[in-house]
Amino acid sequence: MNCHCCGGDYKKLSSNVFECNNCKHIYRMYEGNSIAYHRELYRNIERRDKKEIDLKGLIKPLFHQKRKKICKKRIEEITPYLTSIDKCLDIGGGAGTFANLLKDKVGSVECTELAPNLINELKRQGFIVYEEDFLKLEISKTYDVLFAWHVLEHIIEIQEFIKKAAFLTKRFFVLEIPTLKSLNGRGRERSLTDPSEVEYDGHAHYFSSQSLKILVEKFFKIIDFKEGIQSPSILVVLEKI
Repeated sequence: MNCHCCGGDYKKLSSNVFECNNCKHIYRMYEGNSIAYHRELYRNIERRDKKEIDLKGLIKPLFHQKRKKICKKRIEEITPYLTSIDKCLDIGGGAGTFANLLKDKVGSVECTELAPNLINELKRQGFIVYEEDFLKLEISKTYDVLFAWHVLEHIIEIQEFIKKAAFLTKRFFVLEIPTLKSLNGRGRERSLTDPSEVEYDGHAHYFSSQSLKILVEKFFKIIDFKEGIQSPSILVVLEKI
């Protein structure tokens, strides 16, 4: 099996976890159906906080309250790249906390989402929602700016994801991905575990700085690359080539 980013050889770290010898990218193999997992389990059962999402799947106000501070910081970071007429697509829009803060700063915001309860909440707030795997979406229009906040690490076919993002955007693609440790090596570190041994968190990939740059360089120019808001993570602003 070859690296999803650079094509180099993977070495096995455990039964389902592999690291690229070249770019140090890490792939965590999930043997089930990843799309079904994210649609049916990720927010509905395994990631459900009953104070945020009730037993019927309805999103409670606390869901938005707990994410509002982070989403405000995201808005602050990306405001220099926005105009008041931009058409935007938020990939994996969740329950719409970020989209709600963004909508008054741009021309329009649409979202993609898989989890039914989150889709219902997005629709309740009046957003256009594409209810399909992003790689299978058939969208005839393009957008000025795309966003993917903590989404790319959940996608197995990451090269296809980047290629499609480049096709759909006219200007910028903004993404944030979790990392095992911060760019400066300080602060909290995430432990790397075999998804066969623990409750799977949906993360198929953990990027190194090198592997992320290799992945995007064919379609985008990197104009900002720094520690993300939800540290440890990387926040990157990409400009379409």
